[in-house]
Amino acid sequence: MKGFRMTIDDLVRLKNEGKIRGFHVGPSKVSPESAKLFIDKKTSTKTRENVFTEILDLCREYEVEAVQEYKFHPKRKWRFDIAAPSIKVAFEFEGIMSDKSRHTNVVGYSKDAVKYANAQQLGWIVLRFTVINKDEMLETAKQVIKTRLI
Repeated sequence: MKGFRMTIDDLVRLKNEGKIRGFHVGPSKVSPESAKLFIDKKTSTKTRENVFTEILDLCREYEVEAVQEYKFHPKRKWRFDIAAPSIKVAFEFEGIMSDKSRHTNVVGYSKDAVKYANAQQLGWIVLRFTVINKDEMLETAKQVIKTRLI
């Protein structure tokens, strides 16, 4: 399984928060700052489901309709993971934690960039998040939703 680099402090924090089950530090020649984090697919999927529930609950709290797999573009087949069409706020979960994610290769990343640029041209705010930054994204989402409702 592939991983990506984080500091040991980041890994310990994520483990203490229950976001990961464990981590592996590479050979001794690797500095503590370049420890590798591995999140299995089951953990990532569970987190995705939990975050989607939190986003939907947040939208309900502000009485904003939220739709999963929302097709936002008039001509392309692009969809947002979750969207609040009335205020044009979208939530995208970037599944970079698996070893087969299209978000981490050049072509997939480039296609996502075009999708997000088109969304912005249509007036959308797209909040992108991963397993690791979901809590920050939820706080940002609250502020964005409040601002859009004014």
